Amino acid sequence: MSATHAIAGIARADLLERLRRSSTLALLALTLLAAWMVNTGRLGVRVGDFRGVFDSSWIGAMMSLIVTSVLGLLGFYLVKDPVSRDRLTGVGQIVAATPVSTPSYLLGKWLSSTGVLLLVLGVLAIAAMIVQLLHGEAPLRPVALVTPLLLVAAPALSLVAAMALLFETVPLLRGGLGNVLWLFLFSAGILAGIGPWGQVAPALEPLGIGLFMPSLNAAVSAIDPNHSGGLVVGFSSKGGTFRTFTWPGIDWAGGIVLARLALVALAAAIAVVPSLWFDRFEAPPAPARRRLPAWIPGGETLGRITGRLGIVGAELRMLLAGQPGWWILGLVAVALAGFAQPDALVAGWLWPLAAWSALGCRAERDGTLPLLLSTPGGVVRPVLAAFGAGAILAAVAGLGTLLRSLSDPIAVAAFAAGCAFIPALALACGVWTRGPRLFEVVWLLLWYLGPLNRTPGLDVARIRSPLVISAWLAAAAVLLLLAVAGRARDRDRVASGRG
Repeated sequence: MSATHAIAGIARADLLERLRRSSTLALLALTLLAAWMVNTGRLGVRVGDFRGVFDSSWIGAMMSLIVTSVLGLLGFYLVKDPVSRDRLTGVGQIVAATPVSTPSYLLGKWLSSTGVLLLVLGVLAIAAMIVQLLHGEAPLRPVALVTPLLLVAAPALSLVAAMALLFETVPLLRGGLGNVLWLFLFSAGILAGIGPWGQVAPALEPLGIGLFMPSLNAAVSAIDPNHSGGLVVGFSSKGGTFRTFTWPGIDWAGGIVLARLALVALAAAIAVVPSLWFDRFEAPPAPARRRLPAWIPGGETLGRITGRLGIVGAELRMLLAGQPGWWILGLVAVALAGFAQPDALVAGWLWPLAAWSALGCRAERDGTLPLLLSTPGGVVRPVLAAFGAGAILAAVAGLGTLLRSLSDPIAVAAFAAGCAFIPALALACGVWTRGPRLFEVVWLLLWYLGPLNRTPGLDVARIRSPLVISAWLAAAAVLLLLAVAGRARDRDRVASGRG
């Protein structure tokens, strides 16, 4: 079998398997929702107080920036699992026994991941044409609309797929730590596109911000001399009330095309870099650590304390014993930081991400689900025990902040709402999806929009409204009920022999 046939075969098989997943269908549904929000003016691109006239050049550029800024972030989490899935299902061992080379295997997986993201891009391109026809501000020119999507968004998505594959093959970055790191790297990439890198080499700036921003600002400055520059991609409460300007588009000269193709070549190179260390499924993943490191001060004392908490303590010990020693030291550090800096809670409620993500799916992962469901208390008691352990972990991570706020009842109530919501979300996501990915993505986004960027209503670390606190607590209760319902489903599945 030639290398080309091997790569194509792996890519095709993996792509077909991905297309059958509910997560892919959910992403396509979100894509259509995003297109609807663009049509209503709730999502888009604005340059100062202006938006472009809805002609093909503007819509193509706007959709490209939305794709690279939104799908570039979320797409990473969607496609970051092909190698792990092959390892889990045993397909990897079959591949290891074939003459398919490691670079061919990795390139096939990269092409499959890129294909999924390009499928979403294609759906969005069709939706963009419909949006322009609905607005009726200019005649449709399909080539002008699609060109930015092909030359800007597509190369960016190929890079996202390559980075997801790279992260998945590095053991330290395979789980929650890699997911958090990508959020910060992606945010840094946006800032770089707005800043010096986007100005020095705009055609090579992956997200396209540096490529579009100069001409967009120039077009607005021509009709508003007071325009100070800047470009915003995201949501807006003003809907369609922005002033409009006509943007002539970009002259896609040969240099820009070659630069964008170079990004695709770079993505392919990144995809095969793991060949240098990829174990080709010869070594099983290292088992999770189940004992607290002996060198951690107070480890035995902690074990005695959690032992007195019964089943909740057992859940808490499993959460902590599955983490490396440096992680536990980091948990202590963010807890103590709250005594000196109240905003330390922002980091405190991100640090335990990997531990929380296992709350609802650890039993599935370890093969202990039938044993868990056979314990006294039915399905409710195990869920409440896991919830209690997760809530205690949240309280420990923000201990310093909590003790500083004891004199403020509203702050304490807000803290309790956060401690309740996070583990409830982890349980519901883990139980229903049987994996950690959904929780990690949802909580990362909520954390990014809320505690980190202080979006009103989503900033659970700084709530001051009793009504909003009540809403978070109600959401936690609903999520807990969903987790219990999911465990009841698991019980029926195991009892019928389907689990």
